[in-house]
Amino acid sequence: IPGITATSLTVKSGAKLTHPASTATGARSLSLNVSGTLTIEDGGSIDVTGRGYPEAATYPGVTGTPAPTDSAGSHLGTGGIAGTSATTPTYGSVERPREAGSGGWNGAGMPGGGVVRVEAGTVALGGATAKIVANGAGGSWRGGAGGSIWITAGSMTGDGLIEAAGGVSYRRGGGGAVAIEYGTVTGTVLTRVNARGGSGGGAADNGGAGTVVLKGPGSTRGTLRVDNLGTTGQQ
Repeated sequence: IPGITATSLTVKSGAKLTHPASTATGARSLSLNVSGTLTIEDGGSIDVTGRGYPEAATYPGVTGTPAPTDSAGSHLGTGGIAGTSATTPTYGSVERPREAGSGGWNGAGMPGGGVVRVEAGTVALGGATAKIVANGAGGSWRGGAGGSIWITAGSMTGDGLIEAAGGVSYRRGGGGAVAIEYGTVTGTVLTRVNARGGSGGGAADNGGAGTVVLKGPGSTRGTLRVDNLGTTGQQ
């Protein structure tokens, strides 16, 4: 499992930090432990899009996994389907997400999103194009589900994007899971956090929303947000 421990870490503009692709028998993840500041410059990214479970694979032990069907991948959001096809079951942790997104099913399925775990004194996303993303892959018939992002930080700053969205294909992937525990925040970063399902098709084709938990200072449980950003999709 790739992991980095550092006093400070900067992802430069144009650079991408990621982890290897998962396999059907094991998810991979990226773990960052930064005692000082993790900086992601404008144009830089921590990006594990499509690094989750491959086609027709999901989290081990998930019950009710259907035989191959015309379904996009699911995580905490349900993947889109064709007609009356069975959906891929949902799974995962809302407060401590560490699970990869599942891949699409029934041929031409794209992989789900990977897993990012960050522990840092400060997480600074420099500008609007700085990002931490664990999206499902898209571009084919059945998109992958969003993966997981779990951040624990003394402070969050900046205006970047944090996202674990479903992949956009003919059948769109379900949303993943994001949890952020923080002491202070400046900038717009927390307003842009999302785990939306893949959008752009009919209600059955679109993925359902995943989960976002934001836990600020003094909060016991935090705030749970399930928001598909205006898209009607799977539940």
